[in-house]
Amino acid sequence: TTFPVPVHVNPPAMSMRLFTVMYTNLRYLLCLERVILLKKNFFSAQNTFYLNIIMKIFFETMGCPKNFNDTQAAQGLLEKDGFEIVSAPEDSDVIIVNTCGFINDAKAESINRIFELSEYKEDGKKLVVSGCLSKRYSDVLMDEMPEVDLFLGVNEYEKLPELLREMEASGERKAVVSEDF
Repeated sequence: TTFPVPVHVNPPAMSMRLFTVMYTNLRYLLCLERVILLKKNFFSAQNTFYLNIIMKIFFETMGCPKNFNDTQAAQGLLEKDGFEIVSAPEDSDVIIVNTCGFINDAKAESINRIFELSEYKEDGKKLVVSGCLSKRYSDVLMDEMPEVDLFLGVNEYEKLPELLREMEASGERKAVVSEDF
């Protein structure tokens, strides 16, 4: 009968073949443990089934300084969750337009920019409209702008990573807008 070699034995004291087998098995077990941890983290409650693809996001920000702050906060959330922020719409998978919905000129500028950026949808990109315009007029915009895949209110940025993954997986259009401003 053979007995397992104690771990504290010097490699030269045991056969090189046995040492190699033990070393290889140990490396395999460590790699396997690491894969299990990665899978556990990837399939956590926050990332329940989603794609193992890094989505590239482009932001266009219109309007007041609050929109610029909201955009920066949303970019931080997305980067933390594994998304990549890009500087040009042609490099992105998702285009997010953060809009203004209070001043008539700003509304018109936001709407025009949404339609300009919707031309990138021909390349398979998704289009998201967020901000005050989306908040105030999501019902009307949902009917009038079939180019837009997701309308997002001003208080919904924390849900953005999950909503983008759902949108990518399901392809459904929707509006996520809370009642309060």
